[in-house]
Parts: sequence; C-alpha cells; structure tokens
Amino acid sequence: MAQPLSEDQRKKDWFDHCCSCAGYDHMRKRSLRFQKYAGSSHAHCEFCWARFSEDMADDLWEGYVTQDGYHWVCEECFRLFRSEFEFTIAEGAGI
Repeated sequence: MAQPLSEDQRKKDWFDHCCSCAGYDHMRKRSLRFQKYAGSSHAHCEFCWARFSEDMADDLWEGYVTQDGYHWVCEECFRLFRSEFEFTIAEGAGI
C-alpha cells in the first residue's frame, strides 16, 4: 500500500503540475481578508477549485478573499501556499 503524500510533497507536486503551466501570477503578493462568502451564486478557490456559497451544505461558507472581492482561497490552500505566494492578511481581517 502506498504511503500518503506528506504536505511538502503534495505542495511540490501541485507546483510541478499546476503552477508551472496555469499562470497564477495574479495571486502573488496579494492581500487577503478572511470572511464569510456573501456573493452571487458561488465562487471557487483559485487553487483547488473548492466551491464557496452561502447556503449549500457541501460548500465552503468562508475563506480568504482578495481586496477586490473577486479571488477566493480556501483555508487549506491559504495555509499551504501562503509563503510561496507571499500572501498578506489585510488589516482588520478577522482571523
């Protein structure tokens, strides 16, 4: 039976297979705030594509969002990629 990937290996694999070809430069050095999702319909995590909505039981209801309110990042991806993307927490963010 194969061993589960370590967090570091998972991160490396993600960068090797996704970031190298997907163009994530728009997320580098962004200031994000933690908040409940309150938008139209739904949004997705910029990295893992997890879904945010206000009322669907299987969706995420809160996460990190850019100052323009457009780009969402789930808590796990924020934790995993904070240093690589140089995310900062927006002043006054509730975390």
